[in-house]
Amino acid sequence: MPTILHAVEIQRLLDNVTALPRLLIFLDVTTGLRQSELFGTRWSDLEFDNDEINVVRSVVHGVISRCKTESSAKPIPMNPLLAGMLKEWRFGAKEE
Repeated sequence: MPTILHAVEIQRLLDNVTALPRLLIFLDVTTGLRQSELFGTRWSDLEFDNDEINVVRSVVHGVISRCKTESSAKPIPMNPLLAGMLKEWRFGAKEE
């Protein structure tokens, strides 16, 4: 059974890791993506203009495949703070 962290525990974790793990943890906790979907996310899946993430593939045991269900493949909203963090990581500076 997965461990569910409380907000205080998530904040403590975010405060004690470097930039890339912080970004990945924030991506995980703000989207609710499954581990396999997180592993399958590519830059081309991010729609910054619409603040959405297109979930189109998953990675299980190193095998890349399409999402199992139609509902899994629907775009999910991207938190504006997450979008800013991703843009900063990808492009090196915050966009105004």
